[in-house]
Amino acid sequence: MKAGYYTGDYGYEVRDIPERRPIADEVKIRVAWCGLCGTDIHKFQGKNGASVVIPPIILGHECSGIVTEVGPECKYFKVGDRVACDPSWGCGKCIWCQQGLPNFCLERHGVAKGFAEYVYPPEKNVYHIADTLDLEAAAFTEPLSCAVHGMDLIGIQSGKTVAMYGMGAIGSLMLQLIRLTGAAKIIVIEREAEKRRLALELGATMAISDQEIEEVAKQENIDYVIECIGLKSTMEQAIRIAGKYAKVLLFGLGDPEQPISFNQFEAYTKELSIYTSFLNPLCSERAENNGKNDILKSKERLVKVFMDKYEEMQKDDELWSTAMAIQMGEARYRYGLEDSFEEGKIEGEKIGIQKGRISLLLKLLKSKYHEDCSAWLLSLNDEQMEAVSSLILVCNSFQELKNQVTIMK
Repeated sequence: MKAGYYTGDYGYEVRDIPERRPIADEVKIRVAWCGLCGTDIHKFQGKNGASVVIPPIILGHECSGIVTEVGPECKYFKVGDRVACDPSWGCGKCIWCQQGLPNFCLERHGVAKGFAEYVYPPEKNVYHIADTLDLEAAAFTEPLSCAVHGMDLIGIQSGKTVAMYGMGAIGSLMLQLIRLTGAAKIIVIEREAEKRRLALELGATMAISDQEIEEVAKQENIDYVIECIGLKSTMEQAIRIAGKYAKVLLFGLGDPEQPISFNQFEAYTKELSIYTSFLNPLCSERAENNGKNDILKSKERLVKVFMDKYEEMQKDDELWSTAMAIQMGEARYRYGLEDSFEEGKIEGEKIGIQKGRISLLLKLLKSKYHEDCSAWLLSLNDEQMEAVSSLILVCNSFQELKNQVTIMK
């Protein structure tokens, strides 16, 4: 059979590997659809996803398909069943599994590498899907199960105000789960106008930009904040806009090389609770059940990334490799642009603050000394300019001010 391998250093290739029969309670599934997750992008960029990545490795884990064969110990599945997979296996015996937290299993590993023609998960990782749900939408079972776990962690109460960042695939799913909680107001923060319109279609009360949310947060208490992007700037803002006694869920997978920072005293005075969410422990069946609420059926409105013309790609190694390279390249380019935007925004804010300070100082100097001090002021460094803002209060003449500042050089 054919499988797509990440080979390291942004390399991707299709390989022929042996097709085998299932053993024990394995379920052999012919993959129909497999989503391209943000963690796949992280891995392609040489970063770790939910675990350490050692290439070569088959990527993909958000898959659905048809059962073609079952192992001799399999009891609950048969040939022809339509199924979705939970890709993360737990031993069921370690201290974490015994607490119902297989996402922390000491022997956890992936059992459904979806960028391949077949996967062989054990039956405990396989779930029947409803007859009314098509296989394309069913591939969203795994990301939806992750969203369900995140929702479990923060426990949104009805009648509260919720703010959510990002309207990608995860954000689209998360928004629909938030709507089911009975939240009184759902505010989606999204830069792209088209995605803001999508948010309103899927039940958001408001859809605004990251600049606008700052003003909203000054006017009302935001009880829950869910960040589904993973950018340093949006994670930091999510904590900053949270109201008193709020819960903040950092759901997006951040860059390990860009740790976030926040004002711990402000978090203390608000009594914030900050959560993160790791994988989808025991949530896959509930995610599949939520599909009956049309969350998974609304695929035509969800922002998702799938490989187009999947069947054609299976027959053409070059086409498949090219498509994957394009998808990964586009994602890398997009994330690069977002990172550049944030860096530019921060730099722009610094420049804006500096220009504002210079303008104010020039007005003060002109008002007090009645001289044009612009050329002199612009020649100063940051430390000297900071000193001017204090010395102007005590120096009686412009010459005295200049002398005092000159001493600092």
